[in-house]
Amino acid sequence: MNKIFQTGVILLFLFAAGCFKQQPTGANLPASLSLQLRVANWSLLQPEPEAALARTAAPAQITRVEIFITLAKDTLAARTVPLAPGAGEFSASFEIPSGEDYRVIVEAWDDNGVEGGGGLLFRGVQANVVIIPEVAQTVSIVLYPVPIAGQRVVLIVGGASGTPGSSGNLAPISLISADSLSGVQFDLNFNPAVIAPVRTVRDAALPWSSVESNVVNNGSALRLLLFDNTGRRLPVFNDPAALARVDFRVSNNAAIGVSSSLTISNPLVLDANRRPLEVAVVVDTFVVVDR
Repeated sequence: MNKIFQTGVILLFLFAAGCFKQQPTGANLPASLSLQLRVANWSLLQPEPEAALARTAAPAQITRVEIFITLAKDTLAARTVPLAPGAGEFSASFEIPSGEDYRVIVEAWDDNGVEGGGGLLFRGVQANVVIIPEVAQTVSIVLYPVPIAGQRVVLIVGGASGTPGSSGNLAPISLISADSLSGVQFDLNFNPAVIAPVRTVRDAALPWSSVESNVVNNGSALRLLLFDNTGRRLPVFNDPAALARVDFRVSNNAAIGVSSSLTISNPLVLDANRRPLEVAVVVDTFVVVDR
């Protein structure tokens, strides 16, 4: 079962004008940081043939946004912004010292949802944010659907680009999970007339030892299998954690501006007890560029 969630209809773009001010050091120099938030479009894939895991939820209505400014694990400032359902703009102000390596965390909540549709809906994080006195900046943050323990993980395919005939064009694959996992398998679909996979590169930080892949479906998909030979489980990742990158070669005949969708099908994600979980999928596009 494949459910498509057009989250853009609910809350595609939020704009938060956040004013950050340097603490007095002889002069108070204002800085401003605007947040441009985008809720990722996503689809929900059920583990086949476990159709009984399908759930029905009312359309998400974001009623509250939480914004946190942190330095390492210490929260420096936090704001709660109530929203009327369907609202697209809000503002919040903070006062923190100018500096660098801040983390901005944004959570979108539904306080009125029915079973399956309430609670924390989306979350986004941007690290290494620098607050510069007397400079106006904009930080873009993608809000991803949140994982649900014992029920759902989030699998993300990032976009990529390359010139005709080139390779070394890496599309990242990331995961958000509230469960410890024993294995992940899925098909990454693409247009073979535009691109073809050359290799799959395991992320250096991935705790699992094995990332295997092979081309299937007459050359139009790459099947990936991720696990650990020793039986080690993948830990919980509240923020997107890199799993691997797929190196694509662009066809010599590909025209500039042509694109190939990168989609996921046939996912099988197993928890620590080898029970299948449903998968919220966020996908992107490979674009052929001139340089």
